[in-house]
Amino acid sequence: MNITKILLIIKIIWYLIKYDFEIIQKKVGSIYKKNRFVNIYKLDNNTILKQFHHYNDYSICSLVKDNFNLPLFSKNSFAYNYILYCVSLLPKWFTIENRSKYNYKLLPKIWDIDKVTLSYKEEYQRSIMRYDCYWTKERINKIIDDQLVEFNKQLNRDNLYFVFLERKNMGVTINGELKIIEGELWNDYQFRTIKKIVNKWCPAYKFNNYNGLDRIMV
Repeated sequence: MNITKILLIIKIIWYLIKYDFEIIQKKVGSIYKKNRFVNIYKLDNNTILKQFHHYNDYSICSLVKDNFNLPLFSKNSFAYNYILYCVSLLPKWFTIENRSKYNYKLLPKIWDIDKVTLSYKEEYQRSIMRYDCYWTKERINKIIDDQLVEFNKQLNRDNLYFVFLERKNMGVTINGELKIIEGELWNDYQFRTIKKIVNKWCPAYKFNNYNGLDRIMV
């Protein structure tokens, strides 16, 4: 094992100690929606609760699973699989902390972040398809373009990147405000570190700018 891999493992273990992830207890209740990473519970018309999956159910990033090796750990052991789970959680947890700190208007508000249950509450937003009765396609496109340009300026000011923007994960409120429902918000160091690892493990993958905006990636 070369020195680069050793330093990477030390850095990741330091992060895991810092965040102290525990084996979470599954929330009991009716699941409103489910994706690869979280169960979503609708608490009322304005609030949802998102809880990361238990490590047995979590969709571990294939890049991590295929490329991350831990000396002295069997790939079938609980310890190995649990560490992979925690490693896969880290980029998501960076996003939660950055969203809470900067509280951008384009991103739904989040609060009651719980590192033990790995859950948080979020302002409920409908997807863009639910607002066709209020806005024409042309007006929606203008709202998106104009407000993303302003968002990009704010990201530059705060030295942050928004990554994995998808149109299907946007919403436009009745008041004409753009809301980005999913995606990752990383600071410069986090983005460059993750990008470096991804490029090493998967050279074909490219982080591309959205419409020439230097801080927003698709």
